Amino acid sequence: MLRRRQDGKVELYFKVSARPGSGVKSWRTFSCISDDEGVSWSAAKELVPGDGTGGRGPVKNKCLRLKDGRLLAPASTEIGPWRSFVDISDDDGRTWRKSAVMPVPEGIKVAAKGKAFGMIQPTLFVAADGSVVYADLPLVDYPLVLADRAEVILK
Repeated sequence: MLRRRQDGKVELYFKVSARPGSGVKSWRTFSCISDDEGVSWSAAKELVPGDGTGGRGPVKNKCLRLKDGRLLAPASTEIGPWRSFVDISDDDGRTWRKSAVMPVPEGIKVAAKGKAFGMIQPTLFVAADGSVVYADLPLVDYPLVLADRAEVILK
């Protein structure tokens, strides 16, 4: 996943398996930065060192940047039942913290081969009223307060 940082540099996020063939548990998220529009890149740096939940931060879906600069990156764990959460950065992606698990909206059933898995890597977007939403439902009664307007990074 690519995004433009507030300083104008481009940041690339990607997952790497610490032990190829060992499954999701060994995935780690790394990032590298380009200050020349992708011609060259910094050395890769682990996003959340030592995290063993299968990768963190923005990898698949776009981030949202709120007016106050906060970044929201939808993510999920895929070990056991799939559980979605939001990674949050208040320093333009230098550090990330994990939100509480997002509840699967009532009436939404996510399954494959007859087995229920849960919800994986939802897309966050901004509704017409400016609220941040996922799965077409507002983040109401959710521990993360998202009342501010947001804009999509890398339109």
